[in-house]
Amino acid sequence: MTKGSPSRAVALLTCALLAAVPACTNKKDRYVLTGEICSIPINVKTLSPLLPEGKEIKGRTGSLSHPLSSCKIYVDKELIIFIEINQINNYYDPETSKEYRKIAHSSVIEALPFEGKGVAGDTDSIVIAKCSSPKSKYVITDVTVRGDFNEKTSERRHNIESFAREFTVATKKKIGCTS
Repeated sequence: MTKGSPSRAVALLTCALLAAVPACTNKKDRYVLTGEICSIPINVKTLSPLLPEGKEIKGRTGSLSHPLSSCKIYVDKELIIFIEINQINNYYDPETSKEYRKIAHSSVIEALPFEGKGVAGDTDSIVIAKCSSPKSKYVITDVTVRGDFNEKTSERRHNIESFAREFTVATKKKIGCTS
């Protein structure tokens, strides 16, 4: 790619317009993420393993001022990650609750750095954390990852758990949880 080429201009324009991730570059057909996702600061080392190779990343996010918000991350126009954030007053055990969706092949996420519980499966996770904010007593982060994966299932599960753990911590901070 030469300086000033149309492909470079498109890549730079994409980076400038991306709402969910404030900065990116196109290097060897792989975007580089920095900053935040769904208006939540996040370490890109936990997000990157969940995203496939691609040329373009776009995000659509809802407002965290509402009790229910969501974020969609697209790579090359294909939905790859869907995140739902629920601010609620009732506790639901993500492992046994009949009130909330079940995750197939799930196991408990160990060592959460907050009071709560989480489960992760082959392609998704649900974490509920104590929040104690003016809006809610708990926050749920529900993450679904789509796409074709070349890595082993155990590696993908580990990556989903790492992202869910870190994203929930950052979400609690962003929405003002005191516990």
